[in-house]
This record gives sequence, C-alpha cells and structure tokens, in this order.
Amino acid sequence: MAKKVTVETLGEEIRAILKDYEGNVQAEIQTITQKIGQKGAAAMRSKAQSTFPDGKKYAKGWKVTFEHTRLTAKATIHNSQVPGLPHLLENGHQSYNQYGGPYSTSRAPVKGISHIAEVERELTEQYEREVKSKL
Repeated sequence: MAKKVTVETLGEEIRAILKDYEGNVQAEIQTITQKIGQKGAAAMRSKAQSTFPDGKKYAKGWKVTFEHTRLTAKATIHNSQVPGLPHLLENGHQSYNQYGGPYSTSRAPVKGISHIAEVERELTEQYEREVKSKL
C-alpha cells in the first residue's frame, strides 16, 4: 500500500528518495570501477607481454589499487615491479652510457613505444559506456 504524502512531508520524502538513489549510484560506481580496474591491469599485463616479449618482470608487475570515498571511486593501474620504467618506455628517453655521456654523438633520444595510451583510451570508453548504461 502506498504511503500518503502530505505537503508538509513532501520535502522529507524527496530527501529520502534521493539519499537512497545516491547510495545505489555510489555502489554501482564502485563496482564498475573495480571491474574496469581489474580488466585494465590484465590488459596491461597482456599488452606488455606482447610488446616486450623479453620483459617478463615488466609484464608481471602491473597491479591495480583502489580508493573509494563518499564522492569518488578511483582505480590506479601501476607497475609495482619497475615503477619508473613505464614512463620511459611510453614517452622515450635519452640514452646514456655508464660514464654519464650519451651513447651516440648525435644525442638521438630513444623513441617511446605507445602501449599504455591505447589501453587507457579503451578503458575510459568502456567505463563511460558502463556508467551511462547503469545510470
């Protein structure tokens, strides 16, 4: 049986409905974030293995950490084995020998291999699609 709402209690009822909706949205966002984060770490392991076949330590090191607050849900995919290497591989770097000088006289930098940006783009699109479909 439906509850009768008077003009005096209308504001309270609307607040209660919105509070319930907020809790449902938070739970859905956290679930989607965890699911996409796990998929992202697995995708980075796979992509790293196919891009750098000799880099087993690099490929195995991809992990995901989660942060959930009342207003946000955040998944950070990172490499725990070699934390600085993804940046160097993705963006390129200057190569130096053991004496501190560059290997070549032309000082040509090592070109980056874009492997993280592709996975990030795919995950972002998938995250947006899933959030829109759930809400």
